[in-house]
Amino acid sequence: MAADMAVAVNTPIGKTHRHLTIRLRPNSYRFESSLTILNNGLDELKSFRVFVGFQHDELLVSASNAVLADGTSLLALVGNGTLFAGYPSTDLKTAVKTAGDVNQMSAQIDFLGMVFGVGAPRVHMPSNVSIVNEGFICPRPTMQGRGSWELSSLEYIDYSL
Repeated sequence: MAADMAVAVNTPIGKTHRHLTIRLRPNSYRFESSLTILNNGLDELKSFRVFVGFQHDELLVSASNAVLADGTSLLALVGNGTLFAGYPSTDLKTAVKTAGDVNQMSAQIDFLGMVFGVGAPRVHMPSNVSIVNEGFICPRPTMQGRGSWELSSLEYIDYSL
């Protein structure tokens, strides 16, 4: 049995509210996850963008250190995958330029939301995660244990003229 739910969201401008009606299914679960992007390359990663292939009708409540690249504000339905842009830090410097300072070379995005129909003991994972900046190739991530992925994206140079 599904039910409609109206959600009011406070925005930073006065007492304005945005209303979103969501068709809820039974078995909704809170999820918390994180994504770490580390620049181990020789070139600074300017205005990093990363795609997360959410696939379970997720409702994203918050994402630290990133915004939805299409300008949509959170609370957002992201079940078909979503593109994130780094914010407030948009660039990831290199180990060479920072003497290995991981705080300048990486960004961690912490997600909080609701997922529908995927509960314990199953682990809710996206279909894909990849850097989408021009010049990067990202193979499929490899599973590391039960609830963690590892992915190495490579910068490529197109020598064709």
